[in-house]
Amino acid sequence: MKKLKMIKRILSFVTCCALSTAIITGVPGISGNGRNRASAEKTLEDIQQERQANNRKIADLEVQIGSLEGDKAQEQQYQSVLNEQIGFIQSNIDLLNNELDQISGNITDAETNIGLLDESIADHELKIKEQEKKIDDQQKAIETKVETFKERLCAMYVSGNEQLATILYRYAQFKKADVSVGEDTNILSYDDAFSVSDWAIPAMQWACGSGIINGIGNNLVPAGNATRAQVAT
Repeated sequence: MKKLKMIKRILSFVTCCALSTAIITGVPGISGNGRNRASAEKTLEDIQQERQANNRKIADLEVQIGSLEGDKAQEQQYQSVLNEQIGFIQSNIDLLNNELDQISGNITDAETNIGLLDESIADHELKIKEQEKKIDDQQKAIETKVETFKERLCAMYVSGNEQLATILYRYAQFKKADVSVGEDTNILSYDDAFSVSDWAIPAMQWACGSGIINGIGNNLVPAGNATRAQVAT
């Protein structure tokens, strides 16, 4: 606005200077004869026309200046709208940056959790391997015991009924089975009852009471070989 006002003042000043110069150059002709007077009158007319032309130019310049002022106001309006849009875009950028920071934080937390989960999985895998090893060891121990039991069964089959009864009796006690049936079983009715070893009497009573050993005829055959059916039972 200050620049436009300055331009107006300069144009007015130039116009005044032009008019003054024209008047000064035309004044001497006025004091002469009639021809000079006509020349002076013509000069004044020219000056007036020139003045009118200058006034028109000034008016045109003022219109142009007004147009420039309007353009300047419109430019300021555009600049204001542009600033608002820039502010809105900057706000969106700030929001996006905040969301990105939050996402980055979530990713960091997720990576930390994944690391902890991997450690937990590795720990569980190690424990599973340890359990598998224990199971394998137990399986081998069971297989060894089964083989041992088979060997003992073979030995019982060869050694006799009283050893078979004793081993089974002790195994039943080890498994906390009810062996009280032997307390009420009388084996004296068998012809060879007195040939049973003293350490085998409770076992033979239990075996007879449980139906594991029924004897051969009326004999227990404590020192004889156990039958396949007795061992299988």
